[in-house]
Amino acid sequence: MGNESYKQFTPWGKSAIDPSTSTIVTTKTSEYIVSKTPIGIGSYSKVYKCQNKTTNKNYACKKYKKLLIYGMENSLINEFQILKNLTNSDPKLINLIDYFETNDSFYLVTDLANGGDLFQKITENDSKKLDISTSKQIIIQLIDCLNFLHKNNIIHRDIKTENIFFKFKNSNSILLGDFGLSKVINPNTKLNEICGTISYMAPEMLTSLNQGYSKEIDIWSIGCVFYFMISGYLPFDCETEEETKDAIINKKYLFEPKEYWIEFDNDVKNFIELCFELNVEERTLNKLMDSSFLRFSKPYLNHKVSASSETNRPNISSIQKQQILNILSNKTSSTTKPSSKSSSNSINFHQGELCKSPDCVTELNTPLMSIDSSRNSSYFKVPQFIDEKFKS
Repeated sequence: MGNESYKQFTPWGKSAIDPSTSTIVTTKTSEYIVSKTPIGIGSYSKVYKCQNKTTNKNYACKKYKKLLIYGMENSLINEFQILKNLTNSDPKLINLIDYFETNDSFYLVTDLANGGDLFQKITENDSKKLDISTSKQIIIQLIDCLNFLHKNNIIHRDIKTENIFFKFKNSNSILLGDFGLSKVINPNTKLNEICGTISYMAPEMLTSLNQGYSKEIDIWSIGCVFYFMISGYLPFDCETEEETKDAIINKKYLFEPKEYWIEFDNDVKNFIELCFELNVEERTLNKLMDSSFLRFSKPYLNHKVSASSETNRPNISSIQKQQILNILSNKTSSTTKPSSKSSSNSINFHQGELCKSPDCVTELNTPLMSIDSSRNSSYFKVPQFIDEKFKS
């Protein structure tokens, strides 16, 4: 793996050694003042605040180090192309402002979200959750974003609170970002790659080798985001990765503890149930937009929704009710500390202490570190190591 190889790649044009290309700009870095401290860190990139010297406008600058992106070039090409195509298409989507490269790095300059992300908005709130009115405002905008993306055959694949930003402080106007895992697909195409953040993954992604998955995975993630906003914890977030996967595949989540959910009526719970519909053909944005929870909130829609009857939609099953009773009858075990696991088989936790979790969420009774996996970088399968000489 020689140093010359990675320099021949550029995400926005031909090879960097091809003199005929006109898209490679190595001098634009002088047009921006980039902060020394990152404001965000991803799996393969860091985000910095930057300022255009001419206009004095502030932006976000996503920096990919060439040595670290080696072997992941297609991911960066994909993100660049989607951002470029989406720019100025919807005010709720992050815009690509500029792009350039230096000898060592690639840069994507985008809108700056001065209001932080949704994870911060939730966890930094005094109650560690959001009120139903604010949550509804945010979820309406998120649905509208996905409606636009899906109409244009784009699957986001990484909808989570950390990728939903706010334009200004104390504002509920969102900017959906981070399209590094997004895909443009044909309407009948199925994907099989497992990627994203596990607590927001849909069951069909985890079993994708069977039949594959499509845009419905984003709708499942909407349910996880909404559940988190109004309760303060994720519906599928267990002590181990395997337990979390089992909870997702078998839809093992609860509206518990009771005191967390007593204020919410059936419209709210039914909306969540629609997001977590296991039958992907029944899990649609149309049904969300026509739900009783959102039925009178349609001025935002650019999509005609047909009236539909959903009189037989199930609520919590009798099995799930029994699971709740089993948990509550064994509540003493809910204070048991998580068992020690091998680091190679467990999730790396980051800022889970920001989230206050209830004593019980699933019958697995393990989310004492609930929300921790939400802070993981967005990957599922990544190289286990990078050559030491490429880490400098």
